[in-house]
Amino acid sequence: MKGRPGRADEAESTRTHGGRDRLISPRRLEAFTDGVFAIAATLLVLDVSVEALGSGIRTNHELWTALGKLSPQLIGFGISFLILGALWVGHARQFEHVRVVDTVVLTLNTVRLLGVVVVPFTTSLNSEYGHLLAGRLLLPANFFFVVLLSAAQSFYLTARPELFLRGVTAEQLVQERLNSLGALVAAA
Repeated sequence: MKGRPGRADEAESTRTHGGRDRLISPRRLEAFTDGVFAIAATLLVLDVSVEALGSGIRTNHELWTALGKLSPQLIGFGISFLILGALWVGHARQFEHVRVVDTVVLTLNTVRLLGVVVVPFTTSLNSEYGHLLAGRLLLPANFFFVVLLSAAQSFYLTARPELFLRGVTAEQLVQERLNSLGALVAAA
């Protein structure tokens, strides 16, 4: 079976970690995460509805005018899609050298994904109620929550070099922490 290079030793992943936890391959976590991100990104477009254009459009000018009225939804969709994409890329990079995960990593990832699945809702709120303070604040707060959980997961992982593939250096782990801290500062 083909897998990522360096994961040939996944058979070790059933041993206990300090007698507390069972370590497992990150493949299922990555597959679940990929699916959640894909569904959340797809759900974003549901806020952009053809029915919202109205009926009785007969000219190009009327269609362009109606599309212009959808610009908050279209802009919200585009921005949220791109941010979700960036968050997914960050997740993929974060797990690039991870050999095994424990229950804490799985739990942090699940809570992180809770923030991801809420993005279509907060995007819709922002598009519909952006004129209200709560409507404007919930979407960036949602993204900050996801980035905060990403940083927490990164700091937890990098404090446990035994979870990484052999050959990952201390410098690489420090760089991962700095990247997470930078993303957190940028999100704030």
